[in-house]
Amino acid sequence: MTSATAEAPAGFGLGRVTQISFVVDDLDRALPAYEAIFGPFRCWSADVDGSRVSYRGKPAASTLRIGLATSGQVDIELVAVEAGEHPALDHLRTNGPGIQHIAFEVEDLDLKRSAMLEAGFEPVVDGTTGSGIRFCHLQAPDRLGYTVFELMQMPKGSIS
Repeated sequence: MTSATAEAPAGFGLGRVTQISFVVDDLDRALPAYEAIFGPFRCWSADVDGSRVSYRGKPAASTLRIGLATSGQVDIELVAVEAGEHPALDHLRTNGPGIQHIAFEVEDLDLKRSAMLEAGFEPVVDGTTGSGIRFCHLQAPDRLGYTVFELMQMPKGSIS
């Protein structure tokens, strides 16, 4: 008989969860229910620059309405897509509102991304924010229920 540790794949070393992101169809309508659980959210609109973000390999511009709260050391993000294409819309169309992705802050996004791709994860989103944060979303293989994981790499010298 083979031991469980011998059968387990090597870990990715992603560290702690830094964010849990929920997709909602209407942020203002969803806020009371989420605030009852997580407390107050800070909300804003964001325009996603299609020249900085690709979705399944194609430039993707969108307008989002975002809410952010903190639970312990984990950011709780609410995302409503107001215009354009965004992976949150796929989740909403397929599954309805709910957890869309779980995020990790990593030191070497390229290294972690490559390891996960080799393990069967599929690229969904790649991009860089205006403040220089690099990120990617990777959809897990079916053995993990197609969960989406976000990797974020902060700019060198920034404090997270």
